[in-house]
Amino acid sequence: MPGFNAKWPCRGQPPSRRHAYIQGARLAVWQAITVLRSYDRNVVKAAAYLRWPEAKMHAAIAYTKAFPAEIEEAIEENESVDFEQLSRLLPGSLSSIEDNPDQPSD
Repeated sequence: MPGFNAKWPCRGQPPSRRHAYIQGARLAVWQAITVLRSYDRNVVKAAAYLRWPEAKMHAAIAYTKAFPAEIEEAIEENESVDFEQLSRLLPGSLSSIEDNPDQPSD
């Protein structure tokens, strides 16, 4: 079964904030769990969407069971970000969406 890697936080995050990643994957465990929940906790479908072997999804589930508060906190933090906050984090990159919200982007 895949193991875990811990990465230091991105710029702008407190130094105490790290995210666990599945070895060989670019998504944090909390992101994988978000995908899993969007597929009604169907491991096969979520793993297929991510193009992962099911073992990686099971590893994310195991980590979540071991550290549920950490994963829930990261998911809640992600869900709390609104457009204005995202615009401050990514200045200029969202201006085309803001100018033409009904137009599909290229």
